[in-house]
Amino acid sequence: MLYYFDPQTHRYLPLSQELFGDILNPNYTNAQGQIPVILPAGKYRVEESALLYGKVVKVFTIGSGIDQNYPTIYLRRDPFNASAIIQFSTNYLADTWNKIVLTVQEYSSSIRLFHLFAVAVLASFVLINFLLFTLRVQIKAHHLPIFFLFHIDKMLNRHEQKYIYGTITDEQKRPVSQALIEFEDRDTKKILLEILTNKTGKFYCRNNFAGEINLLISKTGYEITTVPINTLTLPEKGLNFVLPKGTQHFHSGFAHLFAGIIESAGALFETSLVVTLILELLFISIYGLLKTCPYLILSVLNILLWLFFIHEHEQNKSL
Repeated sequence: MLYYFDPQTHRYLPLSQELFGDILNPNYTNAQGQIPVILPAGKYRVEESALLYGKVVKVFTIGSGIDQNYPTIYLRRDPFNASAIIQFSTNYLADTWNKIVLTVQEYSSSIRLFHLFAVAVLASFVLINFLLFTLRVQIKAHHLPIFFLFHIDKMLNRHEQKYIYGTITDEQKRPVSQALIEFEDRDTKKILLEILTNKTGKFYCRNNFAGEINLLISKTGYEITTVPINTLTLPEKGLNFVLPKGTQHFHSGFAHLFAGIIESAGALFETSLVVTLILELLFISIYGLLKTCPYLILSVLNILLWLFFIHEHEQNKSL
């Protein structure tokens, strides 16, 4: 921290940008231990401190006389001085906060920065919507494309034999979510593919198999079930399997808490989607349709995914 001597008040006052121009005070040394600063002639005081070092106060004069130059200051290591460590940490945090405030104030009037921030907010909402949808439907993010394409092909009546799809339920005909389905080669016993059922107990995958394979279906608390299928002659309405109850499994408190958090986050999907659509309408009025179009397309995809899920949910109710 640098101070200058005020001959009128006979006091040392902190250097400020109003009096000394573009100067940082307090400032920090560079990698060579130097502070790049140019001072006019006068009398100054510097207070130097560093983490794990003692504080040093030195008075010096800038002028044309002998020894009237920038001083070299030596700090003495003092790692056990708790008060010095606390003081340095407090000053460092306060200075960092002040710099953040000044930076925000400096750029707050920047139209370009405002536009970048607004775009970042909207893009974040769009991406968060996809994340919340995966939590709501209990589907992996990398399975979203096949979920979408299956329902599009189903609308066009092009899904039969193109996909392996179906439903897993328990003995009370309730959908079993997050059941692991392993596609096993019947001859080599090699696992060819692994997928999970979603919240409605549905599963989908491309039918890239030729001939007979085994489906190994498992979930904690249920019996492991093996079902042979022929991928060349799949049923028109899809595969439907009942998973028998197995040994009762008790989940830990942490598992229940984690499941509750996931369920609560997924329940925010509709709210987040509505907020995103409102923001996009505001963006259209500010930036125009062309610039907002990419975000609108992603939101339309999100809405379609949501409608497909609602359709699945209603199908399960009618069974």
